[in-house]
Amino acid sequence: MACELHLEGAQVNADDATSQQAIDAFLRESTSSGGEETAAAGSMGSNCPSLRLFVWVPSSSDNSPDGNAGVAIASTDSLPKDGRHKSAVVFCHAAGSAIKNAQQIQCMTIQPTVGSSSQGHVSGAGDGAPTEQEKEEAEDVMSSQQTLLQTFQLYTRHCFLPTVQVMMTDQDMNKNTSLQDKIRELDVALSQTQRSARLPHVVLKVHPTLEQAAANKTSDKIDWDQLGLASKFGDDDFLNQIQTGVSQWIGQIRQITVLPKTTGFPLIEDSDKAQSADLEEVAFWGHLQAELQSIQSELERPDVQLTLAMLREAKRFVATRALENDTGLDQALSYTNDVAHFVKIYPIEALQAARDFDRISTAVNNIFDHLVKVRSSRYYSLERSLKLLEATTLTLRRCIIGVLQDQYRNLLFMEYKEYENKVRYPTQDVFVQFDDRLDEFKEFFLEQSRRRKMQTPQKVWDKMVLHHTSLKERLDLVHEFRSGHNQLKAVVTKVLQDDEETYQDAIGQVESPPRKIFATVDALDLSPGGTKAVQSALEEYDLQMDAMEEKLAHLLRDKLMACQVSRLLCLLLKGDCHCRLFSSEATSILFSCLP
Repeated sequence: MACELHLEGAQVNADDATSQQAIDAFLRESTSSGGEETAAAGSMGSNCPSLRLFVWVPSSSDNSPDGNAGVAIASTDSLPKDGRHKSAVVFCHAAGSAIKNAQQIQCMTIQPTVGSSSQGHVSGAGDGAPTEQEKEEAEDVMSSQQTLLQTFQLYTRHCFLPTVQVMMTDQDMNKNTSLQDKIRELDVALSQTQRSARLPHVVLKVHPTLEQAAANKTSDKIDWDQLGLASKFGDDDFLNQIQTGVSQWIGQIRQITVLPKTTGFPLIEDSDKAQSADLEEVAFWGHLQAELQSIQSELERPDVQLTLAMLREAKRFVATRALENDTGLDQALSYTNDVAHFVKIYPIEALQAARDFDRISTAVNNIFDHLVKVRSSRYYSLERSLKLLEATTLTLRRCIIGVLQDQYRNLLFMEYKEYENKVRYPTQDVFVQFDDRLDEFKEFFLEQSRRRKMQTPQKVWDKMVLHHTSLKERLDLVHEFRSGHNQLKAVVTKVLQDDEETYQDAIGQVESPPRKIFATVDALDLSPGGTKAVQSALEEYDLQMDAMEEKLAHLLRDKLMACQVSRLLCLLLKGDCHCRLFSSEATSILFSCLP
């Protein structure tokens, strides 16, 4: 069997025997041919077919060293580490037998990381600072890592999650709820992992001579003669190189240690595409703590300790003392550990992953229970805790909108009782619960402000924006429309239900206009354009309903007149015996029927 791939002008090299073998192994029932595939297949039996086929495309460069520019390579092994590929197509096969039709193959495309040797870190060499090319390569790697994570997140949101949601409609929902929750947690984790790539990872690069000597060191005691370094104490060029390298370490470490006190709260952007500032805050302190601990571990490396010991032995104390005193590592660790202890367990992930109102309510309670723990934090300010709460209200709004969009897209037209039970009452419970807990937190905030001697705490509180309020107002507007429309429908039903033909015509005139008016309106769009569209639709609805109510009033008046005339005729027929009744009651009826 043959396979040919066209991607941006690239084709599988027909003369490449390895690629052809990989394709054949993928298409027919056979064991995996290498590396990760063997490990994957091992747990599934020796006759397990190849589980996936990677086809990657090298950079389309005319000066490719092997002359294979634009040629795709097929493999059942892992992606190459040469850094030349710019994209990848992944064919997934888990049919359990030889592939006989296209339905047994799933295809995905990804953007893999660029570069092979670079690890995306900031390094300092004993023989000089990082070159501009090295800096650019590090930035490229960080950017490509984010691209890869974004690709995985797209598949999580638009492939895996929708698939599970379809399964939940066809099978028992209880069997798939936990799986759906795990996928949403994966989405949150991928978002946080993308944020971790924004902090530089410091790796202290040691002079190769000292690195090799540290590797040959066999005891805790340093024997300079045994390590072959005794002669280096008279080499000023060598000592200057390693001293320069240590000085560069200080600058690289300070890039991280200044962040705890200089990094403000993330920008809270009221946009659907913007990142959640509360998740940004939680991720930042967790990753900063990890980076500072990593620097601490770097300083304890044997080759780093050997470098510092040699400088001390050579009486070069300026660099060593500066490394001990001028980096601010201990203070940064103390500050970050205190803040991370409060922030890292902030239960915002549970709120973002919640996809029903009960879990949202539980998450809101847990968030307020956690916020009061700021009293035990030495460095996390009350002002910053308010910013955290403000960002959380935006996440709350997005979560409620997510539930409504996923489960109740037709909230304008769903049956009214169902709307009340599944939308109106649950959302109101969340909002009321939030308001109650907010009042409690306000008392706590003002009390702690007095203890910490904060200036004008009430003004600080008043500046906080509750982003979920706009959604609450929109849902109130929707409820006003729905309840008024339901009352109109109830009046028509009560008055005209005995007249089937008239009733059907009237109820049709009541039901038809809103469906036409709101057919293209997103009731949950809180943008200025969405707000204008909703207001225009409601105004149009009011105009049509005013006309409808006027017609209905004429209809009811005609019906009333018909009833009154019928009653008048009855009185006339009885006039011979009840002339006095006719002169009083019948006359009043006649006058009431006049236009």
